[in-house]
Amino acid sequence: MINLNIQLKLIIFSFIFGFFFSIILNYYNEYIVDKKVIYKIFITLIMMLLLDIIYFTGIYIISNAIFHIYSLISIIFGMVVYSVIIKKIT
Repeated sequence: MINLNIQLKLIIFSFIFGFFFSIILNYYNEYIVDKKVIYKIFITLIMMLLLDIIYFTGIYIISNAIFHIYSLISIIFGMVVYSVIIKKIT
């Protein structure tokens, strides 16, 4: 069982990462539109690898790499909040 303090930190970190992931994905889609297929694949792999390293390093620091389903739910919730904010702005 994980300490409640660690769980709260993990949920907040996952929410912020979901928000950050949506920002990166939004700019990525605008940047990569007119590129060649091989270039798109290479840049996508590099971007996903870097984002995975950032997220799992954060999880390792916070909870010794224990991943729960609410972490995934929190990431998705952060992405949804970002998309709602963007729709309100535009």
